[in-house]
Amino acid sequence: MQTQTEVKTVIVIYNPQNVRPHGLKSKVTFSDTNFTLTLLPGQNILAKDQFEKLKTHPDYQTYLGWQALEIIEVSELNKVESPDSLLSYSLVDQKRIIALCTDRLILQKYLGETRNPIVKQQIQLRITSVEQGR
Repeated sequence: MQTQTEVKTVIVIYNPQNVRPHGLKSKVTFSDTNFTLTLLPGQNILAKDQFEKLKTHPDYQTYLGWQALEIIEVSELNKVESPDSLLSYSLVDQKRIIALCTDRLILQKYLGETRNPIVKQQIQLRITSVEQGR
């Protein structure tokens, strides 16, 4: 994987199953006087300036505390190469690799090789996002 320097894009993964109370929000909207941002379940690709505005919202820290938001900062999405297998990577690295992968066939390969339910769920969400063009 490439070393990433300047952050140009941020992937925000929204996990609605972690929102308290459970299951009430399939999507979440952060709204302020300066911006409105809606996050859908799974991956949401934001420009750095959008992410900076999101971080200033009063509810942002609450969602982080619930682990309803996962943040992945990348320099360029299309310069990241997907490895042949996830098995030799830590859980954190696996999530990053999955989030950056845009190839449905590779994601399906990852789905077949992993036994971790968290990773399987992440892969399934990413496959859905790829199919929807996100």
